[in-house]
Amino acid sequence: MERCPSSQAACKSHPLFVLEKNLGKFQTLRPRTPVVGMISGLPVFLRTCVRELQTARQWKLKGRKVRWPHAPPSRRQWRSEMGLLRSTT
Repeated sequence: MERCPSSQAACKSHPLFVLEKNLGKFQTLRPRTPVVGMISGLPVFLRTCVRELQTARQWKLKGRKVRWPHAPPSRRQWRSEMGLLRSTT
């Protein structure tokens, strides 16, 4: 196993490691992803734990069905962290 990069710039284009802040718009980390290191207080993850997200249109083109009102995982996670999700009671 290769050693974790020591700077954020080196981690940005590294083929094995990634910082969460360097993920693209349609990328997210798998749930319960292990942290393999730290750089300047930011957790470092393996690139194999990055998952590509797809739009509803892309799902339909593949013959899949999108169940509404499900929000994308990254958006739902952000809203719950900010306390914006309301209970349905």
